[in-house]
Amino acid sequence: MNTEQTWKKLVVAGAFMISLLATNTMASVSIIVDALNVNAHSTLPAPQTTLGLLVVDKTGDGFITGTLNDGLAISIGSYWGGSTDDLIIGADRISSTGTEGYLSIGLSNYTYPSGVTAGMKFGIVWLPDQPSGNSSTLAPGWYGLFSDSAGTYSAAWVLPPDPTALSSYDMTTVSQGGSVPNSAGNANYQIIPEPSTWLLVGSGLLGVVLIRRRKA
Repeated sequence: MNTEQTWKKLVVAGAFMISLLATNTMASVSIIVDALNVNAHSTLPAPQTTLGLLVVDKTGDGFITGTLNDGLAISIGSYWGGSTDDLIIGADRISSTGTEGYLSIGLSNYTYPSGVTAGMKFGIVWLPDQPSGNSSTLAPGWYGLFSDSAGTYSAAWVLPPDPTALSSYDMTTVSQGGSVPNSAGNANYQIIPEPSTWLLVGSGLLGVVLIRRRKA
């Protein structure tokens, strides 16, 4: 094989790879998730400004549950709970003009980030106590998440093929006619302050006590 033939094959192969990359880059999905009956840590509907996170369980091992510390990153592109596989791909709040307990998250013409593919499971985590001005780091309070029928807290939705038409998902319980069983309607997992935060709080309280003693 001469040099010219070798170059021609390399050019053809390169053009093929570029076309594949271009196809993958241009492909996109549109996803709308309607979460009904989203509650705070009581039986009351989650308040307006509740933050909802669209989370992909990349390895299928379920979402992290239990007690988390505050300060973890919760912006799009970070991992829920500090894990290495529960990737946050979308976020939205219950609109101030919307209905309490109803959270809708929409991704329009969205391209999956690196490591995320069609067929992976995803679900919702919601934060009713997250301050309205903070959407980047986890604040102390409570969170709720979405459970499958076995109660293993695995995501029950599947990311649609790429590209695809609009895909809609509803999170409601079977008793209310929804298509997803046993959605975890209550925010029943707690986020506690880190020890450093408690130290600051304690220092502040001690300062208040000392000031009052001086005044007395």
